[in-house]
Amino acid sequence: MVEKPVPQTPSLDILSELNRRVRLIETKFEQFQEKINFLEKEIISLKNDLKVHYHFAQNKIQEISAKIELLLKEIRDVETSLQDYVKKNEIEKIKTMIEIFNPLKSNFVTKEEIETILKEFKIQKE
Repeated sequence: MVEKPVPQTPSLDILSELNRRVRLIETKFEQFQEKINFLEKEIISLKNDLKVHYHFAQNKIQEISAKIELLLKEIRDVETSLQDYVKKNEIEKIKTMIEIFNPLKSNFVTKEEIETILKEFKIQKE
């Protein structure tokens, strides 16, 4: 007996086409799933890297804050020690006073000279 080929009916053609399309959709779905898995791994990796960088930056900020506090303390210490020094205007005042009362440059009057001047002044008035 010779078998006759089964004539393909339109319903078999439709089923074949639908089956082909389903396989195509499944393949694309698997590809999307692989891409999503890859992206999830990348996101997790980036998240971990970000945590490391965040902690590193946090430590650096703490170090810088500590250094700033130390510098501020040193500035306060310098300000305090500067208060113990004489100011420029005070030095000028002292210099002026020394120049005024310098016995080598100034002409001071003795008690006797004053008394003589006063006596002469009284005599002139009389």
